[in-house]
Amino acid sequence: TLDLIEKKHAGILTILDEQCRLGMRCNDKTFVSAVYSKCLNGNTTRFGADRKQQSHGKFTIRHYAGIVEYSTDGFMEKNKDEIPMETSELLSQSTCAFVRDIAQVISTKTGSQ
Repeated sequence: TLDLIEKKHAGILTILDEQCRLGMRCNDKTFVSAVYSKCLNGNTTRFGADRKQQSHGKFTIRHYAGIVEYSTDGFMEKNKDEIPMETSELLSQSTCAFVRDIAQVISTKTGSQ
């Protein structure tokens, strides 16, 4: 089950990170489509998605404790890891030069200067 979730280049979390790095071109639908293409064709019985689930962007994983259904609504948004603007502003006003430098790097990467 861990490989299904975390495996490099094929795990669900890796696919999610790849989709988030692609930016605006990707959304929950492109994410779940990539998950289906990599996981439904794999050699695992732990992943599943019937037609009804696929039409609603859902899938199931058979964990050791049982089957769990996941909905991909909001996966992309939840994975963005953005720092709130207030936190960035607070860091940029620090008396410590190192912390201010980190704040500058963060704001440059997120475009919130």
